[in-house]
Amino acid sequence: MSDVEFDTNYVVQLLEESCNVRDANARQEATKTLEALEVKPGFFSVLETIFSPTNADTVAEDLRISAIIYFKNASVRLWRRSSPRGPNDEEKGVLRERLLLSLQEPSNKMALQFGVLLGILARQDVPSQWPQFLEELVAGMSNENPLIRRRSIFYTYKAVKKIITRRLASQYRRFAEVATEMYPYVLQPFQDNVVSAVDKLNDLAAVEDMDVLEQDLQLALDSLKALRQLTANALMDIEQLEFVQTFLSLLPELAQRLFECGEMLQSSDEPPQIIIMLIFKLIKQSCKALIDVQAKHPLPFCAMVLQDATNFFLPFVQKSQPSSEEEKSDLSEIITLKALYFLRNIVRERLYKDDLEPSSDLHRQAQEVASSVFNVDAILQLVDIVAQNFLGMNPEEIEGIEDDPSTYVATDYGDGWIFNTHASGEKLFFELVSNYKNLVCPYVNDLASSFDQCETLNQFNARINMLKLGAYSLYDYVDINVLASTLVGIFTSQQASPEGFGIQRRVLQVLAAWVPIRLSQESRVILYELLCSVFNGSSPMYVRMAAVNALTDAVNDVEMELEQIQPFSESLFEGVCSLLATSTDSDQRLAIMDTITNMVNKLEDEAHKFKSALVQYIPQLWEEASEQGNNLLTARIVDLMNALVTATGLSEGLESIIVPVVRLGADQSNEASVYLLDNTLDLWFSYMEKASECTEDIQDLFSLLLPLFDLGDESLLVCMRIFNSYLLIAHSELLSSQSISIVVSAFEKLLDVVPRRAFQTLTKMMDTTLLLCPEECLVALAPILVSMLSMIVEKNESYFSVATITLLCRVAIRSVDAFMTILSSVNGNPLEALDDLVDLILEQSDNITVKTWRKIIALAILVLLEAESTRDVLLTRMNGLMSLEVGIVTNLHTIAGELKDEDSLVLSGEPDQVDDNEAHRLFLVCMGDPVFTVGMREQFSASISAIRANCGDEPFHAMDEAIAQQVSDLLIA
Repeated sequence: MSDVEFDTNYVVQLLEESCNVRDANARQEATKTLEALEVKPGFFSVLETIFSPTNADTVAEDLRISAIIYFKNASVRLWRRSSPRGPNDEEKGVLRERLLLSLQEPSNKMALQFGVLLGILARQDVPSQWPQFLEELVAGMSNENPLIRRRSIFYTYKAVKKIITRRLASQYRRFAEVATEMYPYVLQPFQDNVVSAVDKLNDLAAVEDMDVLEQDLQLALDSLKALRQLTANALMDIEQLEFVQTFLSLLPELAQRLFECGEMLQSSDEPPQIIIMLIFKLIKQSCKALIDVQAKHPLPFCAMVLQDATNFFLPFVQKSQPSSEEEKSDLSEIITLKALYFLRNIVRERLYKDDLEPSSDLHRQAQEVASSVFNVDAILQLVDIVAQNFLGMNPEEIEGIEDDPSTYVATDYGDGWIFNTHASGEKLFFELVSNYKNLVCPYVNDLASSFDQCETLNQFNARINMLKLGAYSLYDYVDINVLASTLVGIFTSQQASPEGFGIQRRVLQVLAAWVPIRLSQESRVILYELLCSVFNGSSPMYVRMAAVNALTDAVNDVEMELEQIQPFSESLFEGVCSLLATSTDSDQRLAIMDTITNMVNKLEDEAHKFKSALVQYIPQLWEEASEQGNNLLTARIVDLMNALVTATGLSEGLESIIVPVVRLGADQSNEASVYLLDNTLDLWFSYMEKASECTEDIQDLFSLLLPLFDLGDESLLVCMRIFNSYLLIAHSELLSSQSISIVVSAFEKLLDVVPRRAFQTLTKMMDTTLLLCPEECLVALAPILVSMLSMIVEKNESYFSVATITLLCRVAIRSVDAFMTILSSVNGNPLEALDDLVDLILEQSDNITVKTWRKIIALAILVLLEAESTRDVLLTRMNGLMSLEVGIVTNLHTIAGELKDEDSLVLSGEPDQVDDNEAHRLFLVCMGDPVFTVGMREQFSASISAIRANCGDEPFHAMDEAIAQQVSDLLIA
């Protein structure tokens, strides 16, 4: 590579063109050129020259940012020592020295990029390859230049944050030693700046230069971030480090003083927003530091600072929560969220429990401190506080119901509970009732038994919510069946108000939560009656959706008894279906659709009554979902149709709406296939199962099936089952001489794409084809079987060999001539191919575990021993083959440990005993299959007699005496 290619101006031009938003071709060309240059020696040095702080006055900031970002991205790929194409050690050494000039970087934007870059490099090189990096940062923290001090602290935070992500234990220990040495140097500027900042905040009127205060707060914030990472993630055995004790004990007091300053500034006439924002960040980082250290070092944290931290956090939980958005304080809410999270972690910490044997003096000390801080009175007081402030109705709920009770939807916070105070309070109560069961559960039971003593609706709501949240833990303490009538009474006594609706919703949630736990059948009847009254009454959607969820839980429960719900099923169906028709909210409709689908699946007899109405409504619902572009709702409609088909069959016009849906979802040329395919395939399979005959619609849909085999994903197994259904319902058409080529091509495609877990299903499909195929068409399937024989060596898998053997033996049972014709296609010598196949059968005999396949192979061996064209080959293996036959016959005729005359696979009964159409067709196929109609012992005896008649006793004299005796014992006289 010539030197001109590394001219700085040339690289600058490439960087500028790589950011060209107007010319995509130029941008792509420049990017490719840069990618080619980045593996050349010296490229990283050129980039560093462009973004170096020494050139800050001469190079545009945008260009510097482009250069450092490219350097950063390339270093992720090429900087590590294992990379053969990155910069060499000499170039790295020079670059490391020059990158330390970033301590003098004047631009905050560039400083942020430098911080990220130095963190990436530090993770690779510090401390082994770049020991002076942290030394320079530590030295910079005491520099007289405030810019260098600030950059040193900020880069330390970024570097530590990256370094601690290394996973090797040796690297962790090595950095822990370095972190211990540098910790006091990071702590000192934090103490100095935070003390200076707090003093100025307490006397803000005397502050002449707000920029100095802002600088102190920013330095304190950067130091705190670095200390948080060092303490929680880098240090080991922090109980032995006095400076860690100093840092942790400072945090609660600091956070409290900063909170007071922040509240004072917010209430001023002209609040300094930048200062307030920095105070917010300092308090958040202080809280995060306490939470992170407790999580990573629970025992030393407890011994050092649990009391002080709890004293700081608890008052924020004790405060009454604001009743409206206007009364909220952002700062107070932030600390309350952190406080709830902190207390939750303390409550659930197993190491603090007295019932755990202490493993060390530190552990014993931590248990003593935890027991002192969280004693019986403190725990019960905390339960009361949480119930009063967080278990009642959320202010957002009250406001939403007041605005429009008919459309308000309760928020499901899910994983976002950590950002909501009421949801976090519920999580804290759940941990309290779970971890202090013997203490909290009796207390909750007493509260639940005295609803008449509630003075406010909020107390009602909170106590009911306790029963919902603690349902599993309260199992042995609360008799919900005694309370069920009381709860229903509370429900019906509520006035039409936001608080009243909230209590009604809570009652439904409690009963639903207890359904899978302890709700008796009598209480379930009470629940069904209550649900009917909700659906048929004038309750707002907010309450009705709680009823929908409760009904779903009740219907899905394994202990649901049809006799109990049947008297109410008609009213419940009507109520839920009418709710679906009136609802306009997408999420509500999805939940209602799930409930209807579950009811159809579980209450099949009752579903018949409403099938006609649902069939008439589904097209309208489908049209509405399509107009709204609601793909999830469309998929739920398909699921409902599938449930209806499975539960009620194809009557009352259901078939007429199924076919267009299957055609839409299974046709890959339609966009709807992207999100409907899986649901549609399930519907298609159910449709095929219930179909009584092969209609024109079914025939038309077949053309969409074969292209789906190319997908080769999880839906392949369902596609194979649909294909098997076609073989059963339309075998006379599919397996005719005119159409069998389609089946052959389908199997050839499946052999290439089917995974091992689905290969048994494929083998059964091919076996069904060989069984139903007319004898004259058997040879048409020869290409598949020959291909499988040739693939045995390549696959070298027992499952594949066993499947191939089974299918060839099925052909032998059907027609020895067709069997020999297929073998002759292997190498032109059918007897030699048969000899190899017999060897393969004996070799794989222990791997043949499917009972029906073992019988197919046993029957085929007997057929081939009787056939004049093949018997000579098999007689040479008589000892091994008879041993295999004896094992299979004994296995099939051994019932309850005794050898019987009856074959366990032989079916009895008549086809009309089977109701389902697919099962009926399968039964008819089985009744034509010797595997299920011929007794193995009887056939074995007849074949042995035939062999003796044709060949005499000589083949049997050549067998081992033990095997000959076993053969003799199995013969039927």
